[in-house]
Amino acid sequence: MKDDYLRICAPYMLFKADGAFFVYDGGNGVVHQISNVIYDILSIYEEKDIAYSIQQIEDKLSYKYDISVIGKAFQGLKIRNDKGLLSRKGEIYKVYEAELRRDKENFFKGSLWLNLVHDCNLRCRYCYASGGSYGEERRIMSKETAKKCIDYWYQRIDKSDKKFSVAFLGGSLL
Repeated sequence: MKDDYLRICAPYMLFKADGAFFVYDGGNGVVHQISNVIYDILSIYEEKDIAYSIQQIEDKLSYKYDISVIGKAFQGLKIRNDKGLLSRKGEIYKVYEAELRRDKENFFKGSLWLNLVHDCNLRCRYCYASGGSYGEERRIMSKETAKKCIDYWYQRIDKSDKKFSVAFLGGSLL
């Protein structure tokens, strides 16, 4: 039993609500309520599509749970995994990956937005721009950098498109 491994292939998201623990199984599109120990086991899987042994899980969680509790939860999760929980990517990811590939091949579309001025002179305290700084350093893009951005974009767009636009952003509208 110490050489048992559990592989998590599907993307997932863990969350807590009203004192209960849940996992969203991205491969199946289903939310499952889980125990706190299973929540902690799944928290160990930072990278997807890797396998951990029960020994590795016990080593990481034995400070918090009894070994028998970890073993029981691990085996229960493994049985559910064998039946489909967190074990498949799902059809939606085939569509997503195809769309992502298509977008990467044709990344540069007919529009370019350049944030020339990362600063707003109005400094409104209530604004999403955090008083004009957007929560970062206030800065202005140089003319040379803007020209390089436009040239780079223009070299890579599909010239068969009929409409192109460049939007310049930043600062206030007044």
